[in-house]
Amino acid sequence: MTLAFSQKLNNKPTFFVEKIWQSLLRDGVEMNAVEFTEKFKEVLPLIGKAKIGDFPQKKHTIRKDTNNKWKAGNKIHFVINNRTKNRFQFAPIVQCFSIQKITITYNEEICEKHSSEPAVFIDDKIVDYKTIEALAINDGFDNESEFFNYFKEDFTGKIIHWTPLKY
Repeated sequence: MTLAFSQKLNNKPTFFVEKIWQSLLRDGVEMNAVEFTEKFKEVLPLIGKAKIGDFPQKKHTIRKDTNNKWKAGNKIHFVINNRTKNRFQFAPIVQCFSIQKITITYNEEICEKHSSEPAVFIDDKIVDYKTIEALAINDGFDNESEFFNYFKEDFTGKIIHWTPLKY
């Protein structure tokens, strides 16, 4: 299944491609990084300004998945510029390692009950601040503030893992 990634959020480069490469390489995925880097340079000239090791790992992504299509074992096709003539698969096809349910809520009663605003639940269990910090970084954000800037409304979806990480 295709996982499309943005190259910019709020006019700021995401470096999701580089962060995903970092997670795949660290996880031992066989990948000709030189080949992908050369192809990627044609699509996005920014890559030449940094080395893959300069980036933290993006170990998962969070998606709505209203039709319940994402499951462990699905094949992941990492792409940018999806549904355009410039569609580019920037990494080898890998298997979805696992899926976790995520809920983010700003509901006043729930936040008050759990002493957390917003309240974040993974697999229906409230998570603490340290887990939220790790979740934000592992999802490719610089910090939890950027994460909540993106997820600024109630949200229910899935964490799609391509590494063994689980919360």
